[in-house]
Amino acid sequence: MLQALHVRNFAVIEDARLELDPALTVLTGETGAGKSILIGALQLLLGDRASTDQVRTGTDKALIQGEFAILENHPCRHVLERYGIAVEEDLLIIRREVGGDGRSRAFLNDTAVTVGALKEVGESLVDLHGQHDHQSLLHPSQHLLLLDAYAGLTSDREAYAEKLSEYRCEKERLDELKRREVELTEKLELYEFQLMEIDSLDPQEGEEEELERELRILEGAEQLSGGFAELIQTLSEGETAVIDQLERPGALLEDLSAIDAKVADILKLLNDSRLALQEAVYSSQRYLDEFDFDQERLDQVRTRHSNLIYMAKKYGGSVDALIEKRRQLKEALEKGSIARRDRSGLEAETESLRSEAAQLAMGLSKRRGKAVKGLQKQVEEELKELAMSESAFMVEVEAREDPEGWLETEDGKRYAAGPTGMDRVEFRLRTSPAANLMPLQKVASGGEISRVMLALKSVFGSASMVSTLVFDEIDSGIGGKTADRVAEKLSLLAGDHQVLVITHLPQIARRGQRHLVVEKTINGGLAQARIRCVDGEERTQALAVLMSGETETEAVLDHARAMLGERKGGESRA
Repeated sequence: MLQALHVRNFAVIEDARLELDPALTVLTGETGAGKSILIGALQLLLGDRASTDQVRTGTDKALIQGEFAILENHPCRHVLERYGIAVEEDLLIIRREVGGDGRSRAFLNDTAVTVGALKEVGESLVDLHGQHDHQSLLHPSQHLLLLDAYAGLTSDREAYAEKLSEYRCEKERLDELKRREVELTEKLELYEFQLMEIDSLDPQEGEEEELERELRILEGAEQLSGGFAELIQTLSEGETAVIDQLERPGALLEDLSAIDAKVADILKLLNDSRLALQEAVYSSQRYLDEFDFDQERLDQVRTRHSNLIYMAKKYGGSVDALIEKRRQLKEALEKGSIARRDRSGLEAETESLRSEAAQLAMGLSKRRGKAVKGLQKQVEEELKELAMSESAFMVEVEAREDPEGWLETEDGKRYAAGPTGMDRVEFRLRTSPAANLMPLQKVASGGEISRVMLALKSVFGSASMVSTLVFDEIDSGIGGKTADRVAEKLSLLAGDHQVLVITHLPQIARRGQRHLVVEKTINGGLAQARIRCVDGEERTQALAVLMSGETETEAVLDHARAMLGERKGGESRA
């Protein structure tokens, strides 16, 4: 809500401060007194372009400042947070300064911001209805939200948006998984080849040492055979056999042991040696008897050992490293298999969410279509009451096909759909039978568009997200009962919104909870506009001026008092 507007050195306004009512404030004054300049100041505050001719002659800077009370859930809070603007005690002060060189500065709670940021915040604070750009109802982006609010579909849209968000989140995960899988597939193909190569060799723990031992034996077969034959010959065969040579020492020690019993111990050692040598001969002979040299086996062992060493060098340097490499490859391939299973599950979940979101979007679109006729009829009834009986109002709901769209209908058509659904909604208006239905932005007459906005606001009520409404030229070309009806609707609208109306009609002016009058004087050759709040007899006189021009007869004053009396007696303060 706009609590106060301070304008200084702006055009013909030297210094003016307006205190606005929370409900309905009316602004009156003679033609040319400066009412439109006040609108210009408000437009500048909301982000319009600045120019040098806005600075009052003889001054170096113009200042416009607005004080807005914004509740905790006000839509502009999100915008302010995005720009890092702190709000204390629910008060937002917007300030715009324009220098004599045309340069301007904008501030939100004393924080310098761009004009773009100012405009973004202003769009959620004030709607200017007349020949102005600050009209949220003119923006097609608002039409869908208003249609949903009218049809009671806001919660349905939010449920769909939440499901769409879930789908998009899962879709992003799936897309990322697919991107990683492309890289992973190339690696897995290499891993599969490497594992197949290692598995074909099937290395075993300790195999390298065993092969090397067997290889030494097979390659030394001739040396082993000859050596053992020579050993047997030396120990037990021929005249010089070692075992036979020990018989004489044994007999000698046996004779000596008859003399001294202690010699028996030495004899035992010699006999044990002879027995050990004989056992060595037997064992050597058994070794020779069992030894079977196999050239084919030697070739096999050599080949196996060579392949094992080659593969070990290729995958780690040792057979143990080769075995570890095989374990790692199996683990990587198992993870790859799990990833594929995860993708399969994620694909199913993503498709399920896509289908659910699509069903919600199509259901939302269908219910919007059903609500259109009722909305069109209600708005046209409102327009008739505002002297626009030949006007036609249409709500266009269109879903545009998109071959790349994620939403697919049962008949195979595809559509793009965003957070609000698959529909594009636009309000269209025809002000006469000969005219074409056109977007609201292209309706030319300021008075007509103000009445159209009033009709829409009356239908949508509190669904409008902008709390402060300014109506300019709304009384253009109307009078009598239509003026009364417009005044009544403005008063009703003020039950849900703060409303400021610039008017020439007493029927409207009498409805205001606060009445401001703009007066123009000449001071030192310069025009100067003054704005003051009137009440009591001053308000009666101001209303009388609207009724009969400058003539303030007692009859006119009595009529004005009666009109104000009717307001006080018949209406409660909004």
